[in-house]
Amino acid sequence: MTDDEKCNDHEKRIALLEKISERHEINFKDHDNKIEKLSAEISIQNTNSQLFQKDLDFIKEQLKSMNATLVELTDKPKKAYDKYKDTIITIIITAIVTGIIAKLVKG
Repeated sequence: MTDDEKCNDHEKRIALLEKISERHEINFKDHDNKIEKLSAEISIQNTNSQLFQKDLDFIKEQLKSMNATLVELTDKPKKAYDKYKDTIITIIITAIVTGIIAKLVKG
C-alpha cells in the first residue's frame, strides 16, 4: 500500500468516525430531550398526586364532620326518650308513693 492509499484510507476512517460522532451527538440530544420530557411529566404527575391527596384529605374531614353530625342527630332522640322515660318513671313512683301515703293517712 502506497502512502497516498494509506492517507486516503485514514481520511475515510476519520470521515466515518466524524459521522458516527455526529450520530452519537444527535442521539445524546434526543435522549436529553426525552429525559427532560419525562421529568416534566413526572413532575406533573407528582403535582396531580399531591392535589388528589389533598382532595382525599378534605373528603375525609368532611366525612368525619358528617359522621359526627349523624351521631349527634341519632343521639338526640335517644336522650329525649331517656329523659321522657325518666319523667314517666318519676311520675309513676310519685303516684305510687302518694297513693301509699294517702292510704296511710286514711288509715
